[in-house]
Amino acid sequence: MIVGFGPTPSMHPAKSTFAIAQVRSQEKDAEVTQLKNQVAFLMEKVNRYENLEERVTIIDATNSKSAKSFFRS
Repeated sequence: MIVGFGPTPSMHPAKSTFAIAQVRSQEKDAEVTQLKNQVAFLMEKVNRYENLEERVTIIDATNSKSAKSFFRS
């Protein structure tokens, strides 16, 4: 394709095709950024859940030991 001279096979002027490609590229960049932000947000949620799950496990283990020692007395 010769840039700037005549229509492209799709009948768009070459400069318009380039502009369209730039706009689409910017839209994709914005979409990728949004998806990266969503992934980071979800990863933070997963980390918080794992930390909470770990704390609950520790508390359950502690309570279980306390209950066993209480009933042995």
